[in-house]
Amino acid sequence: GGGGGYGDWRDIAYTNTMRRLYFSMMHDQFMDQVYRHNMRKRLKWVLLFSMITVFILAWRLTPLSTVLLQAAGVVHGVRSQFELVYSTRYYQIRRYEQSVAAQVCGLSDTDSFNKLSRYCGYRTVLPPHNRARSRIEKTVPIINFERCSTSPPNDEDDITIWSMFGGPQQQQHDGGSSSFRAQSTECMQWILPGNVSLYEAPKPYDRSVELVALPARSVAVSRWFKGRANITTVRRKAADFFNRLEREGFVVDRTQWQLFRYNDAIAFPR
Repeated sequence: GGGGGYGDWRDIAYTNTMRRLYFSMMHDQFMDQVYRHNMRKRLKWVLLFSMITVFILAWRLTPLSTVLLQAAGVVHGVRSQFELVYSTRYYQIRRYEQSVAAQVCGLSDTDSFNKLSRYCGYRTVLPPHNRARSRIEKTVPIINFERCSTSPPNDEDDITIWSMFGGPQQQQHDGGSSSFRAQSTECMQWILPGNVSLYEAPKPYDRSVELVALPARSVAVSRWFKGRANITTVRRKAADFFNRLEREGFVVDRTQWQLFRYNDAIAFPR
C-alpha cells in the first residue's frame, strides 16, 4: 500500500454517509424550525380570533356597550316615532300613534329589564323567549310608570308586590264603614317596533310579560331630566313639571306620569 492517495473506497463511503447524515440532521432541524414558526403564527391567529370573539360577546351581552355608548352620548335603539305638535325650550307636546308594548309589572327595575330583554332576544345569544322565536329590535324610550289599583283591606300587613324603586306605596282611604287600600305598582314597557297589532305581536312564554295596546295619545315631555332616576327624584321632577304646565294654562292629571328612559338599565340579562 502506497501513501499519498485520497483513500480507499471505505473512506469515500464513510464520508458520503456522514455527509448524508449531516444534511439529514440539517433538514430535520430546518423543518422543526419551520413547524415551530407555523405553530407560533397559528397560535397568534387563534389568540387574536379569541380576543375578538370575547370582545364581541362582551359588547353584546354585558353593559359594556351601554357604558361606552352613554359616555359617547349615543342612544342605542330605534326611536319611537311621534309627531311634534309644540316645542319650547323646556318641554315638547308630542303626538304618538297607537302601538303595542311588552310590559312587566311588580318586579325590580333590573328583573323587568332582564325579562323584556329575554322576550325580545336583546343582548343574549339564546333564542328569544317568544313563541315566534323572532328577535325584536329594541326601541327607545323605555317607559316606566306607576299603575294604581285598589284592593279590600285585610288583616295581614305582609307586602307581596315589589316595586322597581323599593316597596309599593300604599294609602288608606276611609269611606264610611268600608275602606280600600290603594296600591301602586311600578311597570316597565318596551314599545314594539313597526306598526304591529296586538294579534301580530310575538306572544311571550313568560307569564310575567304581557302585551298591551297603547292608544293614540298626546303627551307633554320635559326636556330637562338628567342624572340618576329613582322614585323620589322622578316624583319631585314630575311635580315641578306639572307646576310649569299649569302656570302656562294646561290642565294636567297629576296621577298620570311616565318616565322615558333612553339608556339601558345597567344589568346582565338572564
